[in-house]
Amino acid sequence: MLSACDTSHNLGFRDYVILLLLLDTGMRVNELASLRVEDVNLQSCYVKVFGKGWKEREIGIYPEMAKLLWKHIQKYRKPANPEEKTLFIGLKGPLSKHGIQSIIKRIQIHLGLTDIKFSAHVFRHTFVEMYLERGRRFIQAFA
Repeated sequence: MLSACDTSHNLGFRDYVILLLLLDTGMRVNELASLRVEDVNLQSCYVKVFGKGWKEREIGIYPEMAKLLWKHIQKYRKPANPEEKTLFIGLKGPLSKHGIQSIIKRIQIHLGLTDIKFSAHVFRHTFVEMYLERGRRFIQAFA
């Protein structure tokens, strides 16, 4: 999946960061689409999201993810309007929920994975499974 993103140019790096952020946080696709640059706290390693019912919460991110977000913001994010606050933008402006879903669909087709379920929500389920597995390994280490 990640190898399908050409990180040598703006859009490929953006797509790479989007996939990793979905896996790292388990956030919903509409939460990702509504992220603003000011919602990213690189020093404390968290992003502030507005979830269902516009409830605000902070989601921790790994320091490596914070570095990728910094690189995206500083080097690859080039909005046509310098006042644009949305974190992830496309050629015509802020990426919507549907824009993010079409990026994931494009990667799925590019990789020939059309016979499996592949969506932003699958990333959310994968995050939960990875989180639970890390917890099991942690508990087993001290048992």
